[in-house]
Amino acid sequence: MGDRRLQVLLAGWLALSAGAAACGSSQDRSDCPGPHATFRLTVRADGKPLPRDVKIEVKYGGGVELYDAAHPVATPQVVECRQELDEDAGEDASAGQLERIVCDLWTDGAASVTVTAEGYPKTERALAAETDECGVVMTEQEITLQEGDAGGR
Repeated sequence: MGDRRLQVLLAGWLALSAGAAACGSSQDRSDCPGPHATFRLTVRADGKPLPRDVKIEVKYGGGVELYDAAHPVATPQVVECRQELDEDAGEDASAGQLERIVCDLWTDGAASVTVTAEGYPKTERALAAETDECGVVMTEQEITLQEGDAGGR
């Protein structure tokens, strides 16, 4: 586990503890979820497989992390992604087409996401963290790449 992820987990635990204390004795900590990602981001292409050169850059309060689908990092700090292949790939999954990339973003706050891929325009999205009495709430986000003028990449 990376140092940054450990920091995020500890910060989440502290936020949960503070939230439970603020609620007084009426708030039962068992009602609050344990540490979790701030966002679950799904990246897909509109009606087509994703190109294998997809890059997802996440800027957050603690820095910047890049996920490169062609060369995934073995020990990510806050951006944990998995590639999901077309289920019709058969026994040879390596031959399957990339259907989507699902990333858990452990940012513990707002983030700015930039997605680039050959043949698609750069897509940028600002993500705002949501909170409740337990702390940060994981929110589902989706970016669907649309074909268009990719000259501005």
